[in-house]
Amino acid sequence: MMFELDFYIKHLKKYFCVSSGLVGIGLYMFGFTTVSAENLSPNSSAFAQNTSKVAVINNNDVVIPEITVLGLANTSLAGDRGVISTLSGKELEKRKQSSLGETLSREVGVHSSFYGPHTSRPVLRGLEGDRVPILQNGVMVTDASSLSPDHAVAVEPFSLDKIEIIRGPDSFKYGVQAFGGVVNLVTHRIPEKVPEKHKGHAEARFSSVDLGRSGNYGGDTHIGKNWAFHWDAAERASDDYRSSAQAGGRVKNSFNRVGTGSMGVTRVFDQGFLGTSFTDYHSKYGTIADPSVYIKLSQQHWDVAGERRNWGGFNSIKFNNSYSRYHHEEIEDGEEATKFKNSGNESRLDFQRLIGPNIDSQFGFQYHNKSSSALGEEAFMPSTKNSLFSIYTVGRGQWGKWIPTVGFRYEQNQVRSEDSSFFGVGKQKSFDGLNGSVELKYQLKEGQNLVLNGTMTERAPSSEELFANGPHVATGYFQVGSDQLPKEQSRSLEFSWQYQTEEKQSRMAVFVQDYKNYLSLFPTGSTDSGSGLPIAQYESRPARVYGWEVEWGQKLPQNFLKHGVLSYVLKADLAHGVDRSTGAPLPRTAPLRESVALVYKANRYQTDLELQRVEAVTRTAVHETSTGGYTLVNMGVESPLIYEKFWFNFYFKAQNIFDVKARNHMSLIKDLAPLPGRNFIVGLQSYF
Repeated sequence: MMFELDFYIKHLKKYFCVSSGLVGIGLYMFGFTTVSAENLSPNSSAFAQNTSKVAVINNNDVVIPEITVLGLANTSLAGDRGVISTLSGKELEKRKQSSLGETLSREVGVHSSFYGPHTSRPVLRGLEGDRVPILQNGVMVTDASSLSPDHAVAVEPFSLDKIEIIRGPDSFKYGVQAFGGVVNLVTHRIPEKVPEKHKGHAEARFSSVDLGRSGNYGGDTHIGKNWAFHWDAAERASDDYRSSAQAGGRVKNSFNRVGTGSMGVTRVFDQGFLGTSFTDYHSKYGTIADPSVYIKLSQQHWDVAGERRNWGGFNSIKFNNSYSRYHHEEIEDGEEATKFKNSGNESRLDFQRLIGPNIDSQFGFQYHNKSSSALGEEAFMPSTKNSLFSIYTVGRGQWGKWIPTVGFRYEQNQVRSEDSSFFGVGKQKSFDGLNGSVELKYQLKEGQNLVLNGTMTERAPSSEELFANGPHVATGYFQVGSDQLPKEQSRSLEFSWQYQTEEKQSRMAVFVQDYKNYLSLFPTGSTDSGSGLPIAQYESRPARVYGWEVEWGQKLPQNFLKHGVLSYVLKADLAHGVDRSTGAPLPRTAPLRESVALVYKANRYQTDLELQRVEAVTRTAVHETSTGGYTLVNMGVESPLIYEKFWFNFYFKAQNIFDVKARNHMSLIKDLAPLPGRNFIVGLQSYF
């Protein structure tokens, strides 16, 4: 049976591997799409009702910014599925920070790795790195951020239109990390329809804690009746940030410079579209762990995507081909010390078919290959080549109040290290993984659901887990991998209650995930004589991650206040990990967090006030220090205005108002990089 499966996979891969011929044939047959972004321009009714040269938007015209999409707002079988949390529109604009981790850090169940404010990745339910895939429009982001915590995600948060966190069976369309979740970054650089008129946006922003200044702008236009064109650009600069917890007041070598630009064009047809886009991203930033080192980063990213609807018996056939070229140099004392280079290619082919009114089925293929190399002083692993081929299927049905969803994914991973004079003869490892997830939803009443989800996953070891063998200053260890590591196998169970109406959005969940063999770095107690760093080895151990999440948002009755509308949001979460072989906590366990936020919207402005409490962590892993608790107070004010055909939004934010000393327990360098102190942000947005 396995021989037959391998035989068919080899032939599928042979004809599915990325080549110009396949792209040409695929585009000719199907014409294909990425997820479109939400329109961030003001609603047409506000413009239609504006009769004066300068007008304040009426309360009825301004939609209260979404708090968070909890569960599935669209009950249609063909709608978005598996999206647990969404940031978009004005709520995303309010949350955007200089890194992806900090942008998402106020979402329930999401922390930030905080290797400084510019290089932070999201940590979902205490899981990070390769356990939390970061996608852009459904395809993997090719960079080095999962390899080392001091490497930034090569995506500009200020250019994003929407961020989704996907869990459950639907996450199997993108990977096998269904427990923590998949982070999908959505842009509309490949438009899926022709805009009726020219539209654009621009924003300028200043922050006090790091003397940060940034600007971003973009637009969409049409060329004739069938062509759509998109462009956007962003530029950002900041100096070393200030923290009252840092001796001297400022965190040295935490500066950042970013520049990025994108262009996209689409040909729209009656039953689909075909488009392409190009993005160029550059960054320069300091590494806090070593004040003498800064990083110069560059990435070029090409996409071809489209969709053909109602063809060949399918409601939709989507295609996406993505190619990225990435490199960064670590400059030490003015000289290039280490150079990292990655190049990756991914192709996806997705099919969707509605089988009658009650069953929606999806299946697809994914092929991804990636080459990585590191040369220089801090090359702690050999050059590697990774390839992934996967097949997935997700089905959903509805019978009365019951909505079951089933997902399966088969993956074949190959990881190969290159011959090296330092690391020795190259090795090759292959892993097959079969993954499954079942979700059962019961609709108690309109907008209220009970959801039970069970998942079994198998994750192949990453290249650094297999082949690392050298000093890594960013983690503070001499890292040692093992090519004898097995697949990481886990089983998880989650039970949640979801309640969503126009007045209320709430979700409560409890979860547990058992690992038969959890792969992680564990200190050995020895020290490397050459580098002086403690030695840590990647090992396989039984582990358990468990916790709970609560979010309750509600708009108070209209008669509660004489003027305006008041809403509140309560949040709390905890994710704890334990090594089942020793009973000790896993490293960097997510602390207990609680927060309460009030949002008041009146005719001329909106204001919000948030109080967030993070509890102390005293029960720690081996060689890990405890972290004190802290309370942060944040506030914001914004006021929208219309001037002729232009819509402006002025905003002011105050973060960490009382300048509290705080450190992030999830950070590997929490002692060197405390959280920023008091920060004032002023910005102006325009849509036209």
